[in-house]
Amino acid sequence: MAPNSTFAPGPTDGAVFVGGEGARIGGDKALRMLGGRPLLAWVILALAPQVARLGIVARTTEDAASIIAAVMPALPGRIGARLEPWADRPGLEGPVAALFGAADRCMAPYLLTSATDTPFLPADVRARLARALSSQGAAIATITRPTPTIALCQRARLVTLSPRKSLAGTLAPLSPGQSLLSAVEGFNVNTRDDLCEAERLLATNEALTMLNKAR
Repeated sequence: MAPNSTFAPGPTDGAVFVGGEGARIGGDKALRMLGGRPLLAWVILALAPQVARLGIVARTTEDAASIIAAVMPALPGRIGARLEPWADRPGLEGPVAALFGAADRCMAPYLLTSATDTPFLPADVRARLARALSSQGAAIATITRPTPTIALCQRARLVTLSPRKSLAGTLAPLSPGQSLLSAVEGFNVNTRDDLCEAERLLATNEALTMLNKAR
């Protein structure tokens, strides 16, 4: 792909990975409450306007459907109705299983992904990753912090990869482009202390207060 500063990716499907046990936060990480809504709802509300289809990826489609049912009351009906239950690819573990499970269900040329623990994703995360794809001539672009689960991938290239133990190792053969989020945009909620800090940020950060009202 030749670098092009005006590049915009084609149709994009999205996926949110929710399969982790969340032991450090007390279990059911996707449904931990932040600012009156589940963590997962924050990520859905950020990604849904940026994609054509949005899958919730859990260990099984039954698990995904259960999580969707639990989060639906926190979402506008027009968004909740679009959610699809997707499953990890069998035989794999962790975010690698979720990524390939999403790739198996993706029908668009591009796939935008995130885990459930980055609630303050910006509304233009897809555009930022697309610029990294273009400017760095890459087939995949990831956010360098906090985790490569936030990524925009060319599906046709993604499915050629061989799964490895880690997500970073799996993506490495395609030399992913890199993009950045601010410390707040990329804030990662893994523990109870992180959740308390996220609540503090919501209460004290004017931009997040406006974001909360908008979503």
